[in-house]
Amino acid sequence: MYQHAFLGAAKAVEMGFPPEVVKIILCHTPQSNVKVNTVEGLLLHCADIASAHAANKKYD
Repeated sequence: MYQHAFLGAAKAVEMGFPPEVVKIILCHTPQSNVKVNTVEGLLLHCADIASAHAANKKYD
């Protein structure tokens, strides 16, 4: 099974998104081996962590 960031990035490539956006998609999750290197990537990375945390709290 592929990791969701990889699948999202592959879809972004297929849809013609620029490489910078594809990399942001790849690095947005803590499970990714791709490192965040832009402000936009860091914001999405933090939002992903917050979203996962909120979802886990909802079901506690």
